[in-house]
Amino acid sequence: KGDEMKLFSKPLELLVLDFDGVVLDLIATYWTILEVTARKMRLPLEPIQQYREGHYNGTRRGSPKFSIVVRECWPHLTEAEAMAYYWRFRAEEERIGYPPVAGSVEAVRWFLERGVRVAICTMNDRRAIRWKLRTAGIDSAWPIIVCTREDAGYEKPDPRILALIFRKTGISTKAACYVGDWYADIEVARSAGVPFIAVLSGGIPRHAFIREGVSDDHILGCLADLPKLITE
Repeated sequence: KGDEMKLFSKPLELLVLDFDGVVLDLIATYWTILEVTARKMRLPLEPIQQYREGHYNGTRRGSPKFSIVVRECWPHLTEAEAMAYYWRFRAEEERIGYPPVAGSVEAVRWFLERGVRVAICTMNDRRAIRWKLRTAGIDSAWPIIVCTREDAGYEKPDPRILALIFRKTGISTKAACYVGDWYADIEVARSAGVPFIAVLSGGIPRHAFIREGVSDDHILGCLADLPKLITE
């Protein structure tokens, strides 16, 4: 049962997961989708290459809002042009898709089978998370709480994006763990008082998480490594 599971000697009853980069292998095709969209809009590709380099070496934090990422890459775009890129990108995302991170779906199932509640906290909207869950092979019948920014009424890094999850489960933040792959996840977990574990499957390097105050033993390669840390 969930209340018998322990992580770092503390009870684990609820596992909160970011989705993109934790369950879904975003970086497998993300850069390709950015470039495909840029070519269709006749935008230069160099900003994407710089963005990618900064992401992987830990010097570029990015933004929780994709619209801001677009404007950072191409500051000359008007608001209308930036929105046009956004919607073209969304269409290409659905067409090309993302694979799951190896072992991530199996890890989710592993926790569910042992009575640990699982929730997804994502900046995706409802439409996007529906097709992404389907792509990952996560059955809609699985007892997973899905909380989008629309459901929560807040966006990362505002810790109130977690409030709906804790209200629905009635589980204490001290008996939960948040698994994320990027900077806003750290801020959300820290501000909400939820223990945080980083995964490297989103492309952010280990040294960047350490720089942000995440201890080395709380940094894993991917979600599939987490069950190895569980004691019963």
